[in-house]
Amino acid sequence: LILVDGPHSAPAQSYSDYNTVMLVGAGIGLTPCTSILSSLLKYRWRRGFPPELLHFHWVIRHNEINAYQWVVHLLTELLYDLKKGKRSTAIAARYYCEVNIYVTGYNSNKADPDKTTWDGGKVPSERLLRAPRVYSATDVPPTFQAEELFKLLLKPTVSSKDQVECMKSPQTAPNRLQNLWVWNGRPDWDQVFRKMKEQRQDKDIGVCFCGAPVIGRDLQRMCQKYSNSKEQCLFTLHKENF
Repeated sequence: LILVDGPHSAPAQSYSDYNTVMLVGAGIGLTPCTSILSSLLKYRWRRGFPPELLHFHWVIRHNEINAYQWVVHLLTELLYDLKKGKRSTAIAARYYCEVNIYVTGYNSNKADPDKTTWDGGKVPSERLLRAPRVYSATDVPPTFQAEELFKLLLKPTVSSKDQVECMKSPQTAPNRLQNLWVWNGRPDWDQVFRKMKEQRQDKDIGVCFCGAPVIGRDLQRMCQKYSNSKEQCLFTLHKENF
């Protein structure tokens, strides 16, 4: 006798129930996040499906950057395709994607790849192992290439504590590529949620998280702190731990 309990949908799949979504990924939890990004930017937005506003937050350790070079290529290509889709009106102007990457454990004194970081891990290689995408002359010119994003990840110079202030001057920000931002340090969730609440266009905001439980607990606390029925603002957390 075989009993099958399932299949069960992942909590992050609830993203399609909202018009505004905060998508948070860390560690191996990044895998379902990239699936959601690909689904939205390649397919759903071209068919007019929600959500319309996506804020993606990725937390990555500096000594693990090499293992996620595939994400560097993916983000570069997805944001390029988004730009191209909007230019051709295949994707409506109302759709918006913002990416914030937080690099933790970066030590500017450890620039030699042969040295180890403070926790024993190797400093990331300074080159991409896979050749970046080549754009033809007839294509819409890319805002940035994979090498530029990789260099920002290797040497993040702008503190995550200055995120809100820095984003007030996007044209001169040294850590911005299109609508992608790279920060040095862990995310300051207080200011991230405060900004989301101040600039919200929808009452209900879905927070979909895939990663370590400690981050999930921080997000749960922020959702409770910044939700207020009188102010018509509700953050709802959907999480899966890895």
